[in-house]
Amino acid sequence: MAMNHSRTERPSLGRLRRVFLRTVLSAIGVTLCLVGGEVFLRIGITLGVGKLDNPANYVAPFCDDDYHKLRYLWRPGGALRTGRHIQHPWLGWVPAEDFSGFESGSVAPIPDSRPADPRIVLFGDSFAAGVNPTRPFERIAARLDAMIPQGKVINYAVAGYGVDQIYLRFTDVITDSNDAHQVAIVGIFLGDIDRVLEHFRAGPKPYFEIESGSLALKGVPVRDTPEDWLAKNPPRVFSFSWALARKRFGEVFLGELYGFETLCRRAEKEEITSHLLKRMTVDAERAGAQLIFVVFYGQPHLVGESWRETFLLSELEALKASFIDTKPLLVEASRDRNDELEDYYFGPPNGHLNDRGNALVADAFYDLLAQSFDWGPRPDPDASRQTVSLGQQGDLEIGGGEGWGFHGSNFSWMVEPSSSIFFSEVPPHGALVVHLEVVGSLRQPEDDRHLSVRVNDEQVYQRPLAEFPTNWGAFNLRVPVPRALVQGDSLSVTLELPYLLTPSDVRPGENDSRPRGVALKSMTLQALRR
Repeated sequence: MAMNHSRTERPSLGRLRRVFLRTVLSAIGVTLCLVGGEVFLRIGITLGVGKLDNPANYVAPFCDDDYHKLRYLWRPGGALRTGRHIQHPWLGWVPAEDFSGFESGSVAPIPDSRPADPRIVLFGDSFAAGVNPTRPFERIAARLDAMIPQGKVINYAVAGYGVDQIYLRFTDVITDSNDAHQVAIVGIFLGDIDRVLEHFRAGPKPYFEIESGSLALKGVPVRDTPEDWLAKNPPRVFSFSWALARKRFGEVFLGELYGFETLCRRAEKEEITSHLLKRMTVDAERAGAQLIFVVFYGQPHLVGESWRETFLLSELEALKASFIDTKPLLVEASRDRNDELEDYYFGPPNGHLNDRGNALVADAFYDLLAQSFDWGPRPDPDASRQTVSLGQQGDLEIGGGEGWGFHGSNFSWMVEPSSSIFFSEVPPHGALVVHLEVVGSLRQPEDDRHLSVRVNDEQVYQRPLAEFPTNWGAFNLRVPVPRALVQGDSLSVTLELPYLLTPSDVRPGENDSRPRGVALKSMTLQALRR
């Protein structure tokens, strides 16, 4: 019997050894693949190969801070508009003081004697604030300000804010006993709901947590720079190959859990947002201000319905809040005018409302407020402006290597000017603003030159080139013109150093003699009220 038992057991041991060996070899193979993939991904991320340095490949953007941590580390230039925002201890960041005369808040920077009745304040993120390439006077606050009689609109919206930061800026302004506001407009983009969970977005930020059924403010005061904060709170991705595999698995088998309509931590987002909306209504009532919400959508969300839309609209209805829903506004306008929905948005990756979309929203606000303040028919805000002819027109296409990039789209340009002078008839005015769209400059990091603007030989604006963005997009300057300088019916505007530097300027010694200089995309004169 013993002999028979040993004979039957030997084949079993052999099979076990083979299974064990296959398992070990498979584990080694998987480990080598992961290690090899990890090395490949890290090298690709470091070198910026393809789209390997896109954090969305590895983490879900709306679940935690890792997406924005990686985005800042890998693409710091795109995290927050450098030079246009500064760190703030209680809000996270605010617009830099007087950058381009627009983002400091007020859309009417020239003091005048007109009574501020009504006084309207606007809050929100970039959808409410407006973004490039929209010119300042095409943004919601400025367009509304140009239409309302005997009033003033102040823009307190800030790019990148979530509902939490919108509330903090709102309550700081609306409860200021020294400055009464009759109307407060709060814009909420659907994605702002997700941002209430973030502790970091282009920099450390305040956030709220629910403690004993009420809101508790955390993360303030904000003192650390983004680099110092990230050193203390690094991304939690230990393996990019594993994160990539897990993300792809989630997208294939779990669907929307990892997409834009992510459900992760939905209950937390809804609870915090609900508390913040209720607080805003209470603060506005105490301040005696009329509160109006506006709901913004990305173009893809004008079709179908997401949980964010359902939640936000139901909350506003439960609060009996006054609000404008831009979804039916845009859909009905496109149908009535035989437009496409994309006609009201900038294309990707921008994705914000363009001048036509902003005009629809501003007009809707005028119509709503006209009922309260007994205003007349809606005026044409474009009547107070005129665009100056800039001379030679054409598409600027700078292609190839040696530091050049592609710009495109109808810029007015001159060949290597050190200054350019434009003349224009002056529209009837009480005060005058010159709007300039200036192309970004290629420049050395330590460039000590300045961009200057003179009106009738008097300098009205000067800013170091080092303070301007270096990307290829146009940026806006909003230059107030003192009344004393506008004496006749004509105006001369002189721009010094308005041109795009050639690669030979940036990299001395390179043999590149192309002297193309770009001055402006547009120049518009706006007459403010007498």
